[in-house]
Amino acid sequence: MDWVNWGLLRSTVVVKIAIIAVVYAGLTIAIHPLSYGPLQVRISDALLTIPFIPYFGIYGAVGLALGCVLSNIVSPLGPIDILFGFITNLVCGLEAWITYRVVKNILIGKLLMVSLQITTVTVIIGYILLHLIFDIPLILSILGVFIGSVISIGVLGFTLITLLQRIKWLWMKQ
Repeated sequence: MDWVNWGLLRSTVVVKIAIIAVVYAGLTIAIHPLSYGPLQVRISDALLTIPFIPYFGIYGAVGLALGCVLSNIVSPLGPIDILFGFITNLVCGLEAWITYRVVKNILIGKLLMVSLQITTVTVIIGYILLHLIFDIPLILSILGVFIGSVISIGVLGFTLITLLQRIKWLWMKQ
């Protein structure tokens, strides 16, 4: 009987990861012109905050990383964007998950998490990918990605998890 429960648990995890990946990719591709390049507001990056919520946790981080792989298949920056996007989303998802587990004050944790994520996206995508690899001018690459991240992660992501706080069962330890 235990193997049946383990199988159900595993399929629930796979479904959770898949849904997060598809939603992230769908949102990114749906607003294609805004999702890629030095001036980007990736609305889907609001979802980077959801691993902060215990219900999503580490599986949210995995789903977001896979969702970025899917969405960057159509990126005008090519395969290198798939790699850097995957790394960026995985790191941001882990930052959210770890921040919730370490910082006991929810408000301070959310503020710290979005600050870490905005910095991570700006450095990896804006500086390393766009500036160092694609030689886009530093001020354009950093500022464009930073402003987009403040909007998508700082404003929309913070609002998203604040609204999801009202759904109490999402915050129960998994």
